[in-house]
Amino acid sequence: MTKLVLLDGANLAYRVIHRVTESRTQGGAEVAGVLEFALELAGLLNRLKPTYFAVAWDTPRKGYVRRKLWSGYKANRPEVADEPVRYQLRWIKELVRASGVPCIEAEGWEADDVVATVLAKFTGVYTEAVIIARDKDYHQLVSSKVRVYDGEAWTDERVVRERWGVEPRNVVEVQTLAGDSSDAVPGIEGIGLKRAADLVKRYGSAEAAIDGATSLSPKMTGRFMEFDYKLGRALVELNKDVVVIEKGLRPNGPVHDVRQLAFDGLNYVTLTPVFEELGFTPWWRLEKIVDNPSKGDSVRDVTVPDVHPVPPLRSSSPVAG
Repeated sequence: MTKLVLLDGANLAYRVIHRVTESRTQGGAEVAGVLEFALELAGLLNRLKPTYFAVAWDTPRKGYVRRKLWSGYKANRPEVADEPVRYQLRWIKELVRASGVPCIEAEGWEADDVVATVLAKFTGVYTEAVIIARDKDYHQLVSSKVRVYDGEAWTDERVVRERWGVEPRNVVEVQTLAGDSSDAVPGIEGIGLKRAADLVKRYGSAEAAIDGATSLSPKMTGRFMEFDYKLGRALVELNKDVVVIEKGLRPNGPVHDVRQLAFDGLNYVTLTPVFEELGFTPWWRLEKIVDNPSKGDSVRDVTVPDVHPVPPLRSSSPVAG
């Protein structure tokens, strides 16, 4: 079995940063999230055992192509202003690069677009693919070969059908009609996920549902006509452009040949200096604990006492600033 595993780096990073309790060095820098990310990464790789592995990253939100299409896209999500959070995120990126894991991004796009592009590019290579993320948008990409794993639960075709009421390939149609409040994408007023799923199953697409509105009940026709009058059918098409995950990007990173994503373990030699700078337990001990959790050591008690302040990221670092 050839398994491709793709991690949404920011998705996991923000989750662990906000989950852990504070752990400070003498210099006052919060670093618990960096250690937690390292533990999560090692544990995930230990469980999933990928043949190929890479981490996809978002690019700065202000440059998103989707914001050029819809200015309100993710306007309900404030930019990260908490410096300790941004500090840890930069160190997490440094840690991933030091581990030797390929990092991939595409200017103006998000990690899910990068993941979709890599999946499409190498679809003939892998027999199984796993997306590590906790984000419902990835349900668009689920197939007989692709599942989503959030570290606890799996999402496959059956789960998508149960949640959305349609096949994975039609999730985008449902999102187009119902909108996505988490990303500030408007939908048709009064049309929720269930009604949207019914319409998609009946008409096949969001556009066809709008075109066929006159065959619906007067109540539903009124909703469609009000929507069409205010924003027009063009907004439905625009919605789809915003919510659909792009699969044809030219990302920055090692994506020319799948062999560039071949995974043969993390590079503990280059990881060790990063751990030393952060004042963490040597990586070799973490590796032993993660690989042998029954030995009695706890992965939650592996930091060393504060003995020195964590230095700022090196100016030469690709993620500094």
